[in-house]
Parts: sequence; C-alpha cells; structure tokens
Amino acid sequence: MGFAHKDLGHPGKAVEALRKAVEFELTIPALNNMLGDVLMEFGRQREAARAFRATLDQDPNEPFAISRLAQMEAGSTL
Repeated sequence: MGFAHKDLGHPGKAVEALRKAVEFELTIPALNNMLGDVLMEFGRQREAARAFRATLDQDPNEPFAISRLAQMEAGSTL
C-alpha cells in the first residue's frame, strides 16, 4: 500500500502505511528500507536515516541500508 500511495503522489499516506507495516511486522528489515526510501524521496532525510538505522539494528550487515546511509552521508548532513 505504501508504494501505491507514493506512486499516486500521496507522501503522507505512503509514510503512514509503511509505518503501520513496520509496527505490525517488526522483524522484517525490508519494511524499514521501504519506509526510508519513501522518506528520502519526499525530502525527509533525518527520518529516512532513522529508518535505515532501524534496519541495521535488526541486521547489521543489510547491504541496502548500509548503501543508502552511505549515500546520504556523502550527499548531505543527517
């Protein structure tokens, strides 16, 4: 649902849907990655970084979250 809302241009609904998914399924790191991606796309860098860090709390070697955080740190301040 989150990406459907994102694709329709509804960032608030996209973030809300993904946050609910994260709360419901705390053990799926990919959900935090999806949330981080949507937050990044809509310019919410600090929140996106928190989402990617939450992924790394669950799986310290998760390559997507590591890559996204590195990109963010290289491009701007968090």
